[in-house]
Amino acid sequence: MPAPTNLLSERIQRTQEAMKQYKGAPMLVTDPSNVGWLTGIPHDFQKDAHVLVTPEVTWFVTDGRYENRIPEIPGVKPFIWGSKHPHRYPELKELIKGDTLVVDTRGLALDIFQAFPKMLGINNFEVPPGFIDRLRMIKGETEITLIREALEIAMAQFRYMVEEWLPANKNSATDMDFRDALEEWPNDKGGEGVSFDSLVAMDHDADTPHPDMTRAPRPLK
Repeated sequence: MPAPTNLLSERIQRTQEAMKQYKGAPMLVTDPSNVGWLTGIPHDFQKDAHVLVTPEVTWFVTDGRYENRIPEIPGVKPFIWGSKHPHRYPELKELIKGDTLVVDTRGLALDIFQAFPKMLGINNFEVPPGFIDRLRMIKGETEITLIREALEIAMAQFRYMVEEWLPANKNSATDMDFRDALEEWPNDKGGEGVSFDSLVAMDHDADTPHPDMTRAPRPLK
């Protein structure tokens, strides 16, 4: 399920607000996980994209292979590399105003970063460690709303499994039946599938964080 555009817009706006401490300097986001947080693009795409955040507009930077996958986010514009060469960063000159660039370097090769002054014609670089990590730790209003909704759904599912499903099925069902019912419940409510494989542990596996789910089913009774 793609992230709601209002959630992504809120994250970008929060980043722009935090960037004011650098007096309007743009920020080049290269770390794949931070690119994913800002844009909602899937994991397999994150390493082939950057985000350039400026006070006025945010640029989604990628190459022509992925042009049809650029997310539609209000306030975000596409910038397509003209070259696939790793030293293509001079192309960003037309987007960068001023003499300072803030760089999120975790997704950037050291030799490329060291060549930035020559490639971009900028000598003043800020590299604040954990800048976006700190933003990600503090949730925005939309994120808080979504978390609360998710908790309400999880609690409703828990009550159903404990108060309705178990009393009706405990004498005849297995632990694998429990798992299947656990995964079917959200799908019946409009869900799109589980986020990860469900784990059900009982008896001597009850204190095992990752029990073997390929085992033979065991009676719940």
